[in-house]
Amino acid sequence: MKSFNLLAPFEQFAEQKLTTIPPKKLYPRLLAVLILLGFLPLLIPGIPNGHDCMYHLSRLLTLREGIRAGIPLPMINYDAMEGFGYGPGLFYSDLYFYPFGLLAAAGIPVVVAYKLFLVTWGLMTAFSMYWVAKRISGDDFTAFAASLLYCWSSYHACDFIIRAACGEIMAFFFVPWCIYGFWNVLYDEPSKRSCLPLAFGYAGLFYAHNITFVLMCLIGGLITAFNLPALLRDIRRIGTLFCAGLLALGLVACAFVPLLEQISSLKFNLTKATLASPIADRMVPFPRLFLELPYMKLEYWIPPGIGIIFVIVFLQRFRIRSERTPAERFRDLCMVTGFAALVSATEFLPWQGMMRAIAAIQFPWRLYLPATAFAALGGGLLLGKLLAGRPAPMLRTWLWILLCGCGFPWWFLHAYLYAAKISEHELHRTITREEAARSVVSGVHFLPQGHVDGDYTGLGGKAEVTSSNPDAKAEVVCPSWGKLEIAFSGFSPGDSFEIPRVFYKGYRVETEAGGTIDLSEQDHFRFRPNAASGKAVVVYRLTKLHKASFAVSLLTLAGTILFLVYSRRKKRSTLSPPEQTPAVD
Repeated sequence: MKSFNLLAPFEQFAEQKLTTIPPKKLYPRLLAVLILLGFLPLLIPGIPNGHDCMYHLSRLLTLREGIRAGIPLPMINYDAMEGFGYGPGLFYSDLYFYPFGLLAAAGIPVVVAYKLFLVTWGLMTAFSMYWVAKRISGDDFTAFAASLLYCWSSYHACDFIIRAACGEIMAFFFVPWCIYGFWNVLYDEPSKRSCLPLAFGYAGLFYAHNITFVLMCLIGGLITAFNLPALLRDIRRIGTLFCAGLLALGLVACAFVPLLEQISSLKFNLTKATLASPIADRMVPFPRLFLELPYMKLEYWIPPGIGIIFVIVFLQRFRIRSERTPAERFRDLCMVTGFAALVSATEFLPWQGMMRAIAAIQFPWRLYLPATAFAALGGGLLLGKLLAGRPAPMLRTWLWILLCGCGFPWWFLHAYLYAAKISEHELHRTITREEAARSVVSGVHFLPQGHVDGDYTGLGGKAEVTSSNPDAKAEVVCPSWGKLEIAFSGFSPGDSFEIPRVFYKGYRVETEAGGTIDLSEQDHFRFRPNAASGKAVVVYRLTKLHKASFAVSLLTLAGTILFLVYSRRKKRSTLSPPEQTPAVD
């Protein structure tokens, strides 16, 4: 009896598409369809309560309320800590959240705006890696393989749905550009525009996630040191590196300078990551580097491994011979760097010793992100080389391996978390200002040292009066979001009241007489009025240094755009054929 092949229709369909549709059209379309299918769980009403979900929802709420109140750049969440406010926007840029904050301000529910954020950055990340791999290899299948390995990796899925780590979600988009920048500077033929991808990647990464930026700086320094002979043989490459660093510094000035200004004016919990940090307790056991299964019965939570599919792909390296071309050397560098970054999350590095110097990264497994990026790009380049010139059935087989190997961690982790949160009734369908304010302080990193969230419990934004006169009063009113009015009466010279705000450099008091006083944290953020009664308006304004840094970044961006327009026009004029002069009889 002849058996019936259930897979035959699918094999014939795949064979037909592989042979009839050009690769440059087939693989981008297939990638877009797969990425969108991967976000189908978001159609379920609500969003699972991931680790940092409330924190990032509160960022969107802050943007919504600020825009509606006429504050285009809200640096402070004034709802947090019972009205005392919290300023993560001064340390953690909201640049990429802003479009979705505008959608929320226009009336779209915050949870829906958050879902649009996830889908948008998921698609952008997929085609970021696709573009980078295509530029290096010139092959569409290579680009597709690298992108699917990257976007459907276990850690990417974990960041999206389990950790709700929006900073790393955005960082996933920029890390391929950083890697491509090193290809341009160290392996490709240098040109006037070679510094742009590296500068764009690192500048964009700084706005997305500071910790990943630090890790990529360390990895980039090691890559540069490894390629020092190539730099010394061609001084143009050193100049390109210098220009990339200078350009990136100009682009990030409006985020980097205010951060330094705040840290220099006061010590925050962010700067208290000392050698006593328990970062060594978060090391990953070596066998769990690749297994995609979640681990719940541990003293400290660790994310699942990056995926067995990377082991399968990396083993193919033994099936090909290297011709030591620049592209192949770069491919091997990516594979080695990815594996080294992954192993560094274990006790392979002395996290209990000298590596505590970078304890501010909080967890060794943050190296999963650069490890995934380098491994995915190296794996895609490897598969492209392996399948070059091979028959369609072998290509079809590897497409099936990629779909199954990459799809399992993505779909399994989504199904796992949705099932858990639905059963626990932890799906956020709506979010209010009161709900977000109770969970906004993520790790109290951006509070002054010595302050914790609990210090403000029950105070309700009250102004504490220090006076020997029992009739001295100070009543707090908030006429609009971000504006604080304090009406005081019965005050004597030397009396004061505590301003019910957490101090950040930039706060000032505007008095009825028209005067403006810049406040400082000295004397516990107290204000001594120069009248017995009156009204004081407390507002936050961007400092002069903050405004100047905006100008620097805008001028740098404008100069870069003008340079790109000029170079493109010059290239077109060079490539266009000269006009033919008619012959004269």
